[in-house]
Amino acid sequence: MNSEHLSTEMLLRHLDRELDAAERSHADAHLAACLECRTGLAKLRALSSGIDEYAADLLAPAGPGRRRELLAALDRPAVIRPRKIYAMLAMAASVLLGVSLYVPTHVQAPAPKAPPADAFIALPYSNPNLSSDGAVIMQVEVPRSAVAFAGAPAGDGPVKAEVVVGIDGLARAIRFVN
Repeated sequence: MNSEHLSTEMLLRHLDRELDAAERSHADAHLAACLECRTGLAKLRALSSGIDEYAADLLAPAGPGRRRELLAALDRPAVIRPRKIYAMLAMAASVLLGVSLYVPTHVQAPAPKAPPADAFIALPYSNPNLSSDGAVIMQVEVPRSAVAFAGAPAGDGPVKAEVVVGIDGLARAIRFVN
């Protein structure tokens, strides 16, 4: 008996006939001499056949009569009775009424606060824990929409800004100059 047993993967591949000729020869020789591996292979074979039987039961048609019945049910138009329609309309109306009573009608969004003119605005994805060693400030022009996004009043044309760029090349903060 060989001291090194076949792995479960090797036994499964043997069972599924996925081994090449050399591997199959090695596995057959080992199985001929090793009772433990033969037992493991028998357990895997029983498990596999149980799964196959279960799958066959799930996929088997319930008989020709049942198949015709299901196909006929698919061909019939859906019938909705008037009582059901009224009940659904009543439920929808009650939900709409409940939502309209719950949602406040006078929601006022807070006015965006413009940052101080000389302060840098941290960008949302920047990590404040990163070291600022090696960071540089670059002057760029950005569209007015970037200014509006930051909460400052927007006008026409591009705006000059200073951007703090970290040593990793990512922008960390921005300050609008004009």
